[in-house]
Amino acid sequence: MKKSKLFSAIITFIFLAANIFLMFLPMTNVLGFEFSIVNGIIGAFLLGFAFIHSQNGILKPKIIERDLLFQFIFFVIISLVVSILSTLTMQVCPLDDGIYFYLIFSIPSYIVGVSLAALAVLIVERKRYFVFVLLFLATLFSFADEIFFNPQIYFFNPLTGYFPGTIYDEAIKITEKIVYYRIVNLVYFIAIAFAAYRLKNSGGKAKTVFLLIVFFVAAGFGYLKPDLGFATSKAKLTKELGEKIVTDHFVVFCDRRIAPEKREVISKACEFYFSKISAILDDKPTEKIIAFVFYDDAQKKNLFGSKVADVAKPWLNQIFIGQDDFHSTLKHEMAHVFSADFGWSIFKVAKYFNPAMIEGFAMAIENDYDNLDIDYVAAFAKKNGYAFPVTELFSGFDFFGRASSISYVYSGAFIKFLLENYGSEKLKKIYGSLEFEKVYGEKLSSLSYEFEKRLDAVDVLGMKNKAQLYFGRLPIHKKICARTAALQTEKGWSLYARGYFSDAYKTFKRTYVYSGSYSSLIGTVYSLKEMKRYAGALKKLDGEIDKFDSSAYYFSLLLNYADLLALNGKIVKAETKYEELLKIAPSIYYTNLASLRLFLLNEYPLKLKEYLQGSDFDKYNILKNTLSVKNLYYTIPVLINLSKRLRENYKIFIRKLSNIKFNSSPSSVNAAFVLSEYALANGDLQLSKKFSAAAVNNNRMPEIAQALIENKEMINWISNH
Repeated sequence: MKKSKLFSAIITFIFLAANIFLMFLPMTNVLGFEFSIVNGIIGAFLLGFAFIHSQNGILKPKIIERDLLFQFIFFVIISLVVSILSTLTMQVCPLDDGIYFYLIFSIPSYIVGVSLAALAVLIVERKRYFVFVLLFLATLFSFADEIFFNPQIYFFNPLTGYFPGTIYDEAIKITEKIVYYRIVNLVYFIAIAFAAYRLKNSGGKAKTVFLLIVFFVAAGFGYLKPDLGFATSKAKLTKELGEKIVTDHFVVFCDRRIAPEKREVISKACEFYFSKISAILDDKPTEKIIAFVFYDDAQKKNLFGSKVADVAKPWLNQIFIGQDDFHSTLKHEMAHVFSADFGWSIFKVAKYFNPAMIEGFAMAIENDYDNLDIDYVAAFAKKNGYAFPVTELFSGFDFFGRASSISYVYSGAFIKFLLENYGSEKLKKIYGSLEFEKVYGEKLSSLSYEFEKRLDAVDVLGMKNKAQLYFGRLPIHKKICARTAALQTEKGWSLYARGYFSDAYKTFKRTYVYSGSYSSLIGTVYSLKEMKRYAGALKKLDGEIDKFDSSAYYFSLLLNYADLLALNGKIVKAETKYEELLKIAPSIYYTNLASLRLFLLNEYPLKLKEYLQGSDFDKYNILKNTLSVKNLYYTIPVLINLSKRLRENYKIFIRKLSNIKFNSSPSSVNAAFVLSEYALANGDLQLSKKFSAAAVNNNRMPEIAQALIENKEMINWISNH
């Protein structure tokens, strides 16, 4: 009896120590998704050990049940007390979402752990702990075949519940599917524990039959997971998408809702980028690449696991993109597939899964960040204090210790430096080995020094604000209550989209109190605007905008601040703020928006307020009418976005723009470029080629020359094939 109590005390102490340790790790230091997942795994393992120990003694069954129940309750109390204290002291996040995560992810995992231990006790008389560990690990990593063989990054697992994969969105919510899966888990594993307990004194035949039933039920469920919505097989994905296009080097599966002309353009763009990357690397895959093209973010989230990120699986020769992303991400994801030929391990990626090498390689091949040459982006990052030593970037997983934008750009610029100075053969060798001195004859520190000198030679004068726009963001583990804030903000935007502006306002307001996030602040402002509470929106933003003056979000807030001044009749102040934004010019996007508003303010003062208050339809008509008066290049990107949202017929839309004359101003060059992309996406090769030529011929900005030239090359290539 004393030994049993001592063992229980040791198990409880280990669990308490583990929970305290989680308090000091990013993401697990608050009661939420990550904490619940990790806590559930630890608790399941320790409770399994506690159960097996209880079966080794001479205690009576009722005492065993009582002790195990007390242990279970202690675990729940310890988890909640430690995590709540950590949450209230570390970040002061709301507890309700965290408690839901704990109930759905942690507690069912505890039960799974006990059930696996009961199964181990039934299977063998000796080495029960060893068998339990094997069963536990087999259950924990039962998702491995899905991640490796299936076209998905998410997985459902008895010990984790649900995990969105290595690349996932900030907002993770408990869906009906997750709840249903956990219920199925509980029924299955409670049945195992109950039956195992009842069969412990039965003969070998009964145990054998039971174990066969357990195995075949688990195998059958695994086989049916795609049909039940808990996995995505290749057969399910190709059936869901519906359309198949076969080219020389690709098999492209597109959602059938994508227009036929766009499907053709995407398939030909695949071949264009294939030829480009083959030339750069002097190498190409021997098998056809499989590309999956999703209709929208919702479909990609449901079938693949991430609505935001486009992804490649090099070991499967597969890429996954949205239909509107082929201009911006197709080349990058294709580069990942090319790297498989010289990758490491069965996953065919950079050695030790080094993220800086994996993503840096793809960025170097793509050489494009928001249509800018990555050398320019890395140079203005360095000269404005956002960069860090390359030696740190390639050390372990330091890649994730900073905002993803700087990690991607800086690693990409460094790999591009290696490619251009030492050639593709050495780059392919370093990708699979990470042995810089052996491959290049120099230490990483020496190569880093040469790279820094290269960046110093790039002229990036006056790009301070652009650097702030791209790099003034925090990585997720440094955000306050990141998961809870993202989930509540998503809820707020859902209410906003359905017209429940008062409820959306309350949600955003509550979220901003503890998170201080840009999304919740701008949601608060937008909700007040929709309720015509312009004075309140202005007051709110006036009191908060300075908190973001060094962040990437300052420019958006400045634009909205100027809009609110105009809506409140403070026209002179509004004009000053628009001119301020135009002067600091963080990007062509903000230059266009500020220019548009200043034009309306000066030429059609009454139209500005009408434009700011209007629906998409109202805005579209106002801009179309102004475009008929002058060639306002800065209105064209806005018109294209509005036209897409309103689902206007392309041929009707393009009628007024087909004969527009362009010049060398940045807004004009950008207008020609986006028109070229839009025409290409709609299969209008003639106009796309015309607009592209105008962009290239009028451009005077070397930092965007690469993007403009490659766009022109792609259009010509598609026209000739």
